[in-house]
Amino acid sequence: MSTHSTVSILNLDGSVSTTYCQYDGYIDGVGLALKNYVRTQESAEALVTNGPYLEICNNPCNFSSHRITVDVSLMTGCHLRFKAFEDFEDYQRNGATEEYNYIFVDDHWSVSRDNGLSFVLLEKLL
Repeated sequence: MSTHSTVSILNLDGSVSTTYCQYDGYIDGVGLALKNYVRTQESAEALVTNGPYLEICNNPCNFSSHRITVDVSLMTGCHLRFKAFEDFEDYQRNGATEEYNYIFVDDHWSVSRDNGLSFVLLEKLL
């Protein structure tokens, strides 16, 4: 069974860029990879807006604006599709609709499990 998630970033202009991840979206999957390997605004923007997919394998981290490969054995892969929202409230209503919703804000990842109604810092859960 798939665990769906969104991976998003709050942009400087207040808009939100979002991708959809079809599987391994749970906190010990996509959440752990984001916390460990996507740590800067630049890398989060590249992943969300340019990264066609998040591929998880047994190789060391190799990040570029087109691909991120991380060493997390719990995850097997993720296909991402880009979508933009006008502001955070628009994202909460229309974008944070999956079982897990991750967003990068002020150099930290947060996650929501209730369709975007409330977010918790990811580092508190890992």
